[in-house]
Amino acid sequence: MAPYTSTATLFRRDAGGGVSLGTRTARKVRHHEIGELAGLLKHMGETQARAVDALLAGSIQVLGLDEVRERYAADWARLEARIGEIVETFIASRLGKQDLLIPLGTQQFAIVFAELSRDEARAQARKIAGQLANHLFGQVPHGELISVEGLAMTLDELEGLDEVTSVEDLVRCFKAAQDRQRGREVEAIEAAQSQLGFRFWPTVNVSKRMISIYECAATRDGPDGASMLAPDDPVIPASGDGRSEFDLLVLQEAGTHLGSLGGLMHKALLMVPVHFETLAARYHRTAYVEALKELPGAGERRLILKIEGLPDGTPNTRLRQIVTSIKPLVMGTVWQVEPDFAHFQALEGLHALGIALDGRRVARLERLEKLVATASRAGLRPFLGAIGTTDAATTACRLGFRYLNGRALAPMLHRPGPACRLA
Repeated sequence: MAPYTSTATLFRRDAGGGVSLGTRTARKVRHHEIGELAGLLKHMGETQARAVDALLAGSIQVLGLDEVRERYAADWARLEARIGEIVETFIASRLGKQDLLIPLGTQQFAIVFAELSRDEARAQARKIAGQLANHLFGQVPHGELISVEGLAMTLDELEGLDEVTSVEDLVRCFKAAQDRQRGREVEAIEAAQSQLGFRFWPTVNVSKRMISIYECAATRDGPDGASMLAPDDPVIPASGDGRSEFDLLVLQEAGTHLGSLGGLMHKALLMVPVHFETLAARYHRTAYVEALKELPGAGERRLILKIEGLPDGTPNTRLRQIVTSIKPLVMGTVWQVEPDFAHFQALEGLHALGIALDGRRVARLERLEKLVATASRAGLRPFLGAIGTTDAATTACRLGFRYLNGRALAPMLHRPGPACRLA
């Protein structure tokens, strides 16, 4: 069977709840589509920039089928065309009246949620991904096979608007802008390296009263010295490709210190942050695994990955899939969660070392008592990082946090050191 080629370049739900679409020449235009397509082109003819700006004002999420293709590689030639048709129709049927679906080729589909915030769009896209997987493969935990990646794009990143005369041209323009945006993010990371620094938080094991872990943190130099990057710092890219490049940069920098963590009797551990989406996407995960293999020193005995941005509701099967590929290369994983996290069953069977919270994102430590107790009962060590005051450190100890770091306990260091006991 010939490779799947999209029969439509744009789906949109009409006022009556039906699905209308722009077409390729391979298919005759249906009567009900003519008005929808003509209306869009007319609007674009009046002001193309306004039309595209309206498109990009929505939150863009890209659903990918790479994992599906890998899982069913032996039968993909037979399945591809039919799956492509089903995916387009299924997703379009779940969009709002102002939402758009743009097939991007290579098993990717961009959804523009016109009336949702980025977080709401991400949650909705993940819901659709799970429903789509069940629709394709039955009521089984296959939701992890459909990847979801958010995109942030502005009108300035679109070029060639004066050449857009059809919906198909608009799709090509969108795809080219997507490629340019990702390229610029990588360039921005490279350019920002002169401003970026890397420091290491000495992390205290409370019960043993010793520093046994050093956590790597990306920092920005300022008039008051180095400070940790905020989660929304503009130097951290918005796209999955950009975040993956950033995570690789952090890993490579931290990895150079694996050999300086102390001798046989005083060995410390090194904890390195990585975005969940870097490990969730097969392509990025493969690149990260290769980088782990190239690290000097014994990463499988000294390196802990702190996985940030775990989406609420991620199935356990998905996390097992990720851990399986990285487990032989690291000592363990710590999963950073939000203060309201309650999805502990997702972490079962992962051999996780613990959960971590960012002290900068915790308004009242006292409210974490139940979370800490639940984690401890589940065999997960609670970590609290970036503690800013001695009062907060005292409260964290009373609540039962096992590992603590932050300026209230010790300053960031230029390089990690050996394990050492506190006086």
